Formats: sequence, structure tokens, C-alpha cells
Amino acid sequence: MRSGNSNKVIAICSSEFPPGPGGIGAHAFQLASFLTDRGFSISVYTAAREAHSSNQFDLESSFEIKRYQANRNFLYKLFRSISFLYDIRKRVDWVILSGSSQLILSLFVRVLSKAKTLSVIHGHEVLMARGIERRILHMALKSVNVIVAVSEFSKKILLSSSLDKSIIVFPNGIPYKNKTIVAHRARPRSQDHLILVTVGSITRRKGQHNVVQAIPHLLLVFKRVDYHIIGMPSEKLELDRLAKELKVFEYLHYHGVIDDVEKVRIVSESDIFIMLSENQPNGDVEGFGIAVLEANQLGIPAIGARNTGVEQAIDNGVSGVLVGAKNTREIVQAVVEITNSYKKYVEGSIHWAKKHDWQVIGEKYIQVLNS
Repeated sequence: MRSGNSNKVIAICSSEFPPGPGGIGAHAFQLASFLTDRGFSISVYTAAREAHSSNQFDLESSFEIKRYQANRNFLYKLFRSISFLYDIRKRVDWVILSGSSQLILSLFVRVLSKAKTLSVIHGHEVLMARGIERRILHMALKSVNVIVAVSEFSKKILLSSSLDKSIIVFPNGIPYKNKTIVAHRARPRSQDHLILVTVGSITRRKGQHNVVQAIPHLLLVFKRVDYHIIGMPSEKLELDRLAKELKVFEYLHYHGVIDDVEKVRIVSESDIFIMLSENQPNGDVEGFGIAVLEANQLGIPAIGARNTGVEQAIDNGVSGVLVGAKNTREIVQAVVEITNSYKKYVEGSIHWAKKHDWQVIGEKYIQVLNS
């Protein structure tokens, strides 16, 4: 049933969605929440994951959420997806597709309904596809009405795959309706004690190992360096081995997957957010780095890796500093630069984050959906 001032019905098909972690899911949730508040009728189709019970979350949601079992085979998931699209075929105006497994659904949307399609590209989708999967993905992307990349980096990847189609760039935004209030510090907590933090699953792509590699060099400048790591411990054992080899294991603090309140507390008590992401040979890349902006919103400056999607999440020299992910000299210089001009970077971080408020980013999507 149509409702709201816009009189439009939007289906969002996303490979990830809260309460599970992940940037794709966070983006889809923020978009669904914003559009709902602006009068669109929203229906979300996404995965149910055993590690994250979603029943209560879905019941309390302000929009409809339907899920399929993520651990089932491809044919089951494809059948469920087609069934969902068939059920909404007569009432939906737009279908928004986000995540590799969802993008191919544009081919079925064209057959089942007159709805327009919008695909959100986060960076890795085309690079990680191989063989026939890649050809099907190209066909699907050619069939959509609008392609949105979350960064210039993601757009560049898509263009390099010989996709001859117009691509819009709408950066990720900080959480919609984030009511967090933090007393912003004018300087680091201590000139001798550095506190770093990274939010994201422990993987080669997120680059926690590059931070660990830099800790011995940072200890030549600071008496103590504490590194807080928030996220799924996917490759924790490898990181432990590296830290012990470099004799810096005592400086690592693992927090795993935690709720937003605890995450905000740990990040806001840190001096610098650091994400030294690495593009992986299999095509797994960092498309943007929303966690960087979430830290900036709390007044925490950031250090990020060049030549990744993190580039667009940092206003170099204002909200943080861009470095080579493995260049320890640049990393140390960036830390010293930020700590020596901390008030400037705190103010720059907050100002930069405000430019990425979902109230701003969401309006860009509305302009497209109302076209």
C-alpha cells in the first residue's frame, strides 16, 4: 500500500543489514531509515544470519523487513529473491540493489515489473567476480537505470571494468539520527601516551596488521602506544603472531563485536582513528570507510591509506592525514602532525563529518528517486 508524502514505494535489496555488522548493511539501514522518515514506503529484503538474531530488531523497525537464510545454497537464495520481487511487482516504484549477490536481481526486476532500478556500488563487486559471474554482473549493471558509487575510488574500479554507463558518486554518510554527544578534547589525553583505534573486522583488507607494524616505530616517539581493535576477530591469530614477533602484543586490546554505546565510548576515548586498508589481490577492496566519518563525528581525527576508498573519507590535512598503508615513516609523521595540531584536526573532523550527515546524503538519493 502506498503511503507518505512522496507516494512512492521503494524496495531495498541488500546483502547485509543490521543487527549484523558491515558497511553495506549500515548504508542500507541509514538509507531505509531516512527515506521512511521522508514519507517513502520502504520494504527491505536481506539476509538472516545465525550469528546475529534479528527477530526483535525486525519487529521494532519502522519499515518492513523480509529475510532469507544466508547459509543456504545459491538456488534457494535466488528462488527466494525472485519470489520477493514477484510479490512486490505491482506496487513498487524503485528497487535499490546493494551488495554483489543482489546486483544481478536487476535482470529479474526488468522482467517482473515496471520498477526502476538503482544499484549501489561499494567497490569490490566487479573485481571479485570471475568468469560467467562477472559477465552476468556486467549484464545486470547495464540493465539498471541508475548506478551510484560510494566513492570516486569505487567509480574508478567500475570504469576500469569497461562498463560503458554513467555513474553517480554519492559518498557514504554518518549515522542518521545519531544523538551521541561527546565533549571534544582540544589536545591528546597525554603527549607521552598515544591511543589508536580501528573499527572493522580483523582482515588484511582492513589493515590492522599495518598498524601493528608501525607500533615499534611509534614507541620511539611515545612512551606508550595502546591500540584498540573493534570488530569481528576473523584473522586475530595472524595478528597475534605478528604482534608477538614484533614484541608489541601487550599494546593490543581486542573488543570484538560490541554495541554502539560501547563502541562510541572506546572511540571517543582514543586520540586517533586509524585505517591502513590494503587492496587485496582477489579484488576485495575498501570502497569508502564509513567508520572514519563516525570517528570524525566524535571529534577524533583519522589516518587512512591512500589509493583506497578511504581517501574520500578523509579531508587530507583537515580531518586527518592520508599515508601509504605500509610506509611507517609517513605513519609516524602523520601521528606527530595530528598530535601537534590536535585542536585544528578535531575541529576539522567535526566540520568534515557534518558534510556527510545523512540529511545531506539522503537528499541526493531523493532527487534521483523523484526523477
